[in-house]
Amino acid sequence: MRREAARERRAWVPRGGCSRLAAAGFQCSRRFGEGDRSFPGEETEFGLKARVSGQRCDLKAGPPAGRRGYAALAHGNPRAPGALLRCAPGPPGAARRPGLVRQVMAQDQPLLAVRQALRGCFPAVQEQQRRWRGALGDCRPLLAALGSLAEQLQAAQNARLDDAPPLRAFPGLRERLRRKQLEAGDDVLDKLGETLATLLKVRDVVSRHVEQVFEVYERHADAIGIDAVQQASAVSPSVADMLEWLQDIERHYRNAYLKRKYLLSSIQWGDLANIQALPKAWDQISEDEHQSLVQDTLLNVSFFLEE
Repeated sequence: MRREAARERRAWVPRGGCSRLAAAGFQCSRRFGEGDRSFPGEETEFGLKARVSGQRCDLKAGPPAGRRGYAALAHGNPRAPGALLRCAPGPPGAARRPGLVRQVMAQDQPLLAVRQALRGCFPAVQEQQRRWRGALGDCRPLLAALGSLAEQLQAAQNARLDDAPPLRAFPGLRERLRRKQLEAGDDVLDKLGETLATLLKVRDVVSRHVEQVFEVYERHADAIGIDAVQQASAVSPSVADMLEWLQDIERHYRNAYLKRKYLLSSIQWGDLANIQALPKAWDQISEDEHQSLVQDTLLNVSFFLEE
């Protein structure tokens, strides 16, 4: 009796690998413990009982399951060791018409291409936003230094140096002092020009990324259709909304750059009062803008980017 029971237990133990399961993409182990042999063959061959045809199956390589892994798999625990096969119902009639699956996938490719372009664009916008904010932070102390130099120039012009006897021994002092102050002011303006060039580069990079997304969309617009573009989910905004947000972001950078460029181009050393008012005018530009536009948009697409 014991010998017959042992032969029955060994009957289903795979000795040279399991060819039936190998066809489904499994890696089989020849090292089954004594506890594994007490397991019925039906649960060991779980993959064959899943009716793979007509379903979407996700096969993942992994270690041999063993008794605990297959037991958890049989009870529907996909996280257990050996839970290598996950099946979900496919389209109706997929088992009878395999061409239907290929047709559905082909129809989804244009929309997937646009969504992939969007996933590449928003992280680039996030990186450029960091550079933009850093450049704006560098501008504020430079503008303050420029305003201080304008005050010094104004004070030097109003000073009556000839009335100070100790200064009469330095002819041309007023002119030499003005030249030094203007040289320092030009250095500050050069640094502001470099910062403005950074803002321009940010604007151009964002515009280029947005343009690439719209090129992809225009190439596939007819195949996608208006209904798919307007469809949103709990974790993903619609493609139409995301395209509109990108246009708003591009417009934001373009207008913000032009306003600051116009302000800095109005600097003239003959108008010291205007230079002294630069820091306040600069801050006013920031206050008039929708400062959280980019950050709010990135927050709206955060779950979409993690899909």
